[in-house]
Amino acid sequence: MAAAETLAEMRALFRDITGMQATTQITDTVIDEQINDFYVHKMTKEVEVGEAKGDQSVVVGPHLSNVFDIPTIDSDIIEVRKPFFIDGEEIPVFTDKSTFFGQFPEDSDVVQVVTAADTTTGANLSVGSSDAKDVRHGGFYYEIGGFTYFINFAEATMTGDTLPANKFGSWLFEATDERTFVVSASSLNITGHNSFKAAFDALPTPDSSRAIVGYLLIANSPGITYEPGVDDLSKVGVDTYFVEAKPGSVKIPDAVLIHDNKITVRPRSDNVRRLEFSILTKRTALSGDSDEPDNKEWGKLIAYGAAISYLTQKKKLVTQGMVAVFTKEKQWVNHVLLQKHAKNTTTQRALI
Repeated sequence: MAAAETLAEMRALFRDITGMQATTQITDTVIDEQINDFYVHKMTKEVEVGEAKGDQSVVVGPHLSNVFDIPTIDSDIIEVRKPFFIDGEEIPVFTDKSTFFGQFPEDSDVVQVVTAADTTTGANLSVGSSDAKDVRHGGFYYEIGGFTYFINFAEATMTGDTLPANKFGSWLFEATDERTFVVSASSLNITGHNSFKAAFDALPTPDSSRAIVGYLLIANSPGITYEPGVDDLSKVGVDTYFVEAKPGSVKIPDAVLIHDNKITVRPRSDNVRRLEFSILTKRTALSGDSDEPDNKEWGKLIAYGAAISYLTQKKKLVTQGMVAVFTKEKQWVNHVLLQKHAKNTTTQRALI
């Protein structure tokens, strides 16, 4: 059987495998689609070690979201895989939503806001729209002592000492049983902090008679100060991070959920940490007759994989011989890639 190193050669092998030599039976375009579907989307899962595997990481912290949309990390990702690590320590990974939220309840990292049919969940904290010096909140429901209250959307004045340049500061937001929105600045903002973690730890102690709405962390750039009530929160060099969470629920993450094409980390991290995991990525589709896959030795595997997939879709006979050749080719490709991986690992260790 002729070699199958290019798209044209894989197409010819596909016809040999299926016995469909005539373009009236199957066009070249359809064959190319089948070949690329296997090569781009399925090949990475068939081979256990390969160039389409890699490591990925995202940053979590008290100022950042704890839910990540997988496509925004990398649109070429086919699959996110275990294990997951936080700063090098492995943490449990869940794929069942009910089990995950049963163990890590949804209200464990959100403010004390009651959802109503005519409101959005949460206070929607942001920079003021009427006055950028203020903090804006939407209309929201909340509970204190078993009673439910409602605050209409409004803008509140920022308070506290001037935050020095190149420093981090923190503010706590609460709601009272008199339907007022309270802004409390950390008493240590006057000197500022050297990290988000330190600023977060210095948040004012919540008042037990109030409902926690969220908090704000600010990071000043070198040479830039922030004076509450005087400077705009949108001032250049003043980075604002509004978080609708209870400070007491923010700590070292315990687990991860992979569901609905999203990654959810719980609880929200109390420090800037790196979440690391493995990914499978798409390969580049072949278009021209002379195009070759990443490794020319993969051609036979791709042709057989595409042919078997097509025959299965059409409910046509897939012989044991076809499966045997496919399995043999897959084992060979895995063997070669494992050797290459081992060689690269040995080389890297020799360089350390």
